[in-house]
Amino acid sequence: MQKWRPLIASLVVIALALGGMAVWKFAGSEPARVNSNSEILPEDAGSDTGSDDGFEWVSTMLEDLPPLDPLGLWPRDGQRIASAEFNVMWETTDHADCRLLVSTDRRDWYSMGHTGGKLHFLPVNFGDFDSELSFAVEFDFQGKRYRSAARTIRYGHGARFGQREYRFIVRNNEERFSLGVEGRDPADLPQSAFLTGWFPPDLGTGFLPGAGEGGDTKVLMVSNADVFENHALGWLEMYDAAADTYDRVLIHLGR
Repeated sequence: MQKWRPLIASLVVIALALGGMAVWKFAGSEPARVNSNSEILPEDAGSDTGSDDGFEWVSTMLEDLPPLDPLGLWPRDGQRIASAEFNVMWETTDHADCRLLVSTDRRDWYSMGHTGGKLHFLPVNFGDFDSELSFAVEFDFQGKRYRSAARTIRYGHGARFGQREYRFIVRNNEERFSLGVEGRDPADLPQSAFLTGWFPPDLGTGFLPGAGEGGDTKVLMVSNADVFENHALGWLEMYDAAADTYDRVLIHLGR
């Protein structure tokens, strides 16, 4: 009997592992990230199990909500994103509490955090899921709760910004700042490849033609900076036509 003990022990471990996988797969589990955006779930949300990848798996059910997309929801459905880590962005007309959901099969949805305000962004990393994922946003509007239509996006190798956020101090009415570009020679990207948004309407923002210093940067021109007093938040979008990919970066301008 003693010689069978190692085999019996191995079978028990395998059975427990398979049982744990079955619970994760079929329970409609929702992981809350263990960070500042972690979801605070009610006590009756269900049982949870720990994992080694920074997630806490919690069984929960998504309530039925009427469909509505918030303003400016990005990425757009079907887009290829050049950076493995990116920010989902959207706007609301008034201060709203929002939640970002992500799925790889549109059955099990994972909460990626909450935001409050009018301009919203939350990080997602393809490395936490797969090279293709879907996302949706829940938000408040005129006293009701809504959920956006699910959008599916894919990871693609293309031109991307070197950072997810940049913070610049603006001391003069006109300033120039360098932003790193990876995956493509910045000189090959035309002016039409760049868009800006969220900045104050009268603030001038745009990239200078060609590459910046060192050949791996683009130079951002900021003009008429007197239109904001303390802080301005916006985004810059880059489209790589050769790879058919998009990337966005957040820009914080301060005094």
